[in-house]
Amino acid sequence: MNYGFENANPKEKRGWEIVKELNNITDDAAGVSADAALSSRRLLAEYLKLETHRPSRLHSAILSCAVKMTTRFPSFHFVLFADMWGMENLRPEDSESRTGDDGKRFPSLVERMVKAYAYSLLFYPGEHLSAEEEQLMKPVLQKKGYRVGEDEKGFLTLAVPAVATRVFTSEVRNRKMTFVHLLTSKGEEMSCEVHTLTQYQKMRYDDIPGRLFNVLLRTSDNGNLRIEAACPNGQNIESCFSTSVGYIDHVDQQHRHIHVFDNESRHLVAQYANTTNLHEGQYVRFIPIIPKESNFKSALITSVLDNGAESFGYRRVVVTYADEAKGYCAWQLLPDADGQILPIVETGAKQVQEPATSGYIHKQWCQASGWPLPQKGQELLVITFLKRGKDGKKRPVVVGLK
Repeated sequence: MNYGFENANPKEKRGWEIVKELNNITDDAAGVSADAALSSRRLLAEYLKLETHRPSRLHSAILSCAVKMTTRFPSFHFVLFADMWGMENLRPEDSESRTGDDGKRFPSLVERMVKAYAYSLLFYPGEHLSAEEEQLMKPVLQKKGYRVGEDEKGFLTLAVPAVATRVFTSEVRNRKMTFVHLLTSKGEEMSCEVHTLTQYQKMRYDDIPGRLFNVLLRTSDNGNLRIEAACPNGQNIESCFSTSVGYIDHVDQQHRHIHVFDNESRHLVAQYANTTNLHEGQYVRFIPIIPKESNFKSALITSVLDNGAESFGYRRVVVTYADEAKGYCAWQLLPDADGQILPIVETGAKQVQEPATSGYIHKQWCQASGWPLPQKGQELLVITFLKRGKDGKKRPVVVGLK
């Protein structure tokens, strides 16, 4: 690169020297370090103090260096620098792309600057240029396929919260690769290479599932939505995702699955790690993962609830029949405060099923739970949901009494 030292005054000459030093740092494959990032920021600060003529080729070259720093050093606050650099200093030439001798297109400085802005909003969602300046960048972002939104103040939003649900390996072109499956706060499911999540913060693969990330989404030329970049999000998962309360009905040690039912009778399966202490009979808070194209519903458990039965919700019933010798009693739902009986149904069930308003409680379950068999006419509060039996039919099962 011709750094323009010829016929330059002392300030401009030092400016071009800074450009050269910055390019050497950002082009160094081993230069992704705190020291390299600090050296780069110091060089930018030195340049800004030079107060060289702007707009100019030198000033645009400095912006180009800052653009490269943004994806190289996530600690670099590009938006704050861009504000000091001054968007009004962009030149008409900065919007021009070029084509190499081999026909390859090289994006313009403005295009690269907009990409850097997108990355900066990923790392620092609260830092913005003016809303007017952002609106000028919005069409470029959209043309590049970025998922662009706006907050209530009219500022752009690009960072989308996503939770990692599992890590898995897959063979791609005869090469074994590691991927992460994620769920966005809008219910979209997608996968990316594990490097996309760990390039800015190293972490063990076992620490990834259940972790919240900010992701930068972009639609590829063939229409596929993909994660271009990601960084850890320090917020509480439950502040970004809708959660439900569930009951752990069964822990499958062999397949390492936890079978969970919620009060909408949805049956979901959660995976767990070696360190878990989850067991049957616990109430948990979880993020439901309901894919549109599949019947398999999964869950990401976020916490165990101490008083989960109250959160799950009781139903009022009356015992209509009891037989101590046969070892069971029958119950019927009672009307609610509005005089209506709300039947037990499965939300989102693919197959039409008969709503349930009655069921049975077996003496064997009562003895295991420390309860006597309820008597006819007795009113109870029960925890119940629909569960598929061995014959394939779904019936109410009682897992708690009060």
